[in-house]
Amino acid sequence: MRANVGPFGPRILSWWDYGDWINWFGNSNAVLRGDNAVATLDYAAAAQYVLGPTDGLRWLKRWQAS
Repeated sequence: MRANVGPFGPRILSWWDYGDWINWFGNSNAVLRGDNAVATLDYAAAAQYVLGPTDGLRWLKRWQAS
């Protein structure tokens, strides 16, 4: 990821437990990380994965993710 995305380029959306790996080992920004104090964003991301991409692009733009 470090070689393909570039240092702190676009924000990456993944499941929350990969967020720290994306930040530290991938040298990139993650939308979700394991240290979230409030799970609201986690639930919203889960809905995007489970329910399908109905609002996916709008949701990604809201969180400045790619």
